[in-house]
Amino acid sequence: LVGARDADAMGGAIYLEVAGMRGDRPPRVDLEVLPQVLDTVREAIVGGDVHACHDVSQGGLLTAVAEMAIGGELGAELDAGAFEGRLDLALFNETAGVFVAEVDDAAAAAELFADVPFVVIGTVTADNRLRLVDDGEPLFDLPLDEVIGAWREPMARVFH
Repeated sequence: LVGARDADAMGGAIYLEVAGMRGDRPPRVDLEVLPQVLDTVREAIVGGDVHACHDVSQGGLLTAVAEMAIGGELGAELDAGAFEGRLDLALFNETAGVFVAEVDDAAAAAELFADVPFVVIGTVTADNRLRLVDDGEPLFDLPLDEVIGAWREPMARVFH
């Protein structure tokens, strides 16, 4: 996860809207850090060191990871211990200028993103599952087919 998140700000978040709530303020973009984040992510992509990348936008981090898994037909395992504060806010925060970048491993992430805020949040898996673990114990573990079905179902209602 690359970029400076304003993780406690949830104003405008889809997560709260679905729950029938409202946030107090939208996330603030750190304009001091953003240009360097954008340059660093771009350089890593152009250099061929990023296998996949998605902005954290509508729906937040978990939505971005799910969309990457769907597009890449691969699974993902996220580590709840990688996040500070409330886990739900970390997973559904929508701070602009933040990216999920798939790289070879934690060492590659440390080298590529050393000069910008980043945290290793998990790994790509070949088992076509989306899971979140805390100290190795699953908090959820979903088959990618189920995630795809949930993603497609609202669109099918609208476009059919």
